[in-house]
Amino acid sequence: MTLYFTAGPETYLTAGPQTKGIDCGGPIAERVIVYNGGIAPRYDKLVQMLRVTSLGTPLEGFYRVFDYVKLRHELRTDMPLEEMFGFVDDGITVILMMQGWKNWEGNPPDWKNKWKSGHFAVPVDYNRQRIYFADPWKDPDDWKEPHKNRRFKEGLSFLYRSEFRDMWHDEDTDGTRYYDTGLIVYPKKKIIRPRRIRHMGYDYRKK
Repeated sequence: MTLYFTAGPETYLTAGPQTKGIDCGGPIAERVIVYNGGIAPRYDKLVQMLRVTSLGTPLEGFYRVFDYVKLRHELRTDMPLEEMFGFVDDGITVILMMQGWKNWEGNPPDWKNKWKSGHFAVPVDYNRQRIYFADPWKDPDDWKEPHKNRRFKEGLSFLYRSEFRDMWHDEDTDGTRYYDTGLIVYPKKKIIRPRRIRHMGYDYRKK
């Protein structure tokens, strides 16, 4: 298990809730800026700089915002899954372009061929079966029965690896299609993360 250690009270980078179906870019950009040591603009200014439209948040909007707060960034396409996990292990934020902001009833959609449910999320942890994300989408049911839903009120969600592979593609607002793509955002200072986590005292359970 990998964790995002921060100077504040949060263990994971989490995402604040989006208020509409098209504005996931705002909460993601805000938390990524703060996590990486930047000072986020006031939220209304941030959204204005992102230039969110009815089609969502354009990549150029993220570039503009991260340039403004002086965070180095780069877009990587056709990224192997293990490379993405390497960034997670190092505490480097990767804003993924993917499908899946909507919960679907019944049979899941044919995600490989679906392009109109674009979403941004940041992977924060993984294991052999699941990938966990800082996720701004908030479903009303989360607050009633979070244990029955994939999305939690803390701003974290998960997908099974097999699901994610089918959903890891998106279309930018200009119509350009991207596969296995993530916007890498680097911290202002190197994030120190422990390579080994030890028991606080003596771990009697090892006996």
